[in-house]
Amino acid sequence: MLAGETLIHGPVPLLSWGPSFNFSIWYVELNGIDDPDVVQPCLNWYSKYREQEAIRLCLKHFRQHNYTEAFESLQKKTKIALEHPMLTDLHDKLVLKGDFNACEELIEKAVNGDHVDHSPPNDRSPWRC
Repeated sequence: MLAGETLIHGPVPLLSWGPSFNFSIWYVELNGIDDPDVVQPCLNWYSKYREQEAIRLCLKHFRQHNYTEAFESLQKKTKIALEHPMLTDLHDKLVLKGDFNACEELIEKAVNGDHVDHSPPNDRSPWRC
């Protein structure tokens, strides 16, 4: 080694695989459509969808924590339904009022009104492996 020369040693991987191996991405390429006439409507739809989902999650939180005024105010202002009206009615009768007879009547109404799927479960559901 010459005078004034610095030798730097860094970690050298012993294996090119394993839990402690670090790697870098050197090249990324994206392919797709970048025409604003095609992309902009999709971006608008996605933005609206995200906003609706955020409001729906807020409504769910408010109802779960019994913030009735906030729930009703947000739902009235946005006109976004948290769920099917029949489920909202069931929640009102079961959780808020504890009226089990009215709940049974509502469930019977749902079954007789084709709101319940009577088909057997599918073993090939998309969320199963």
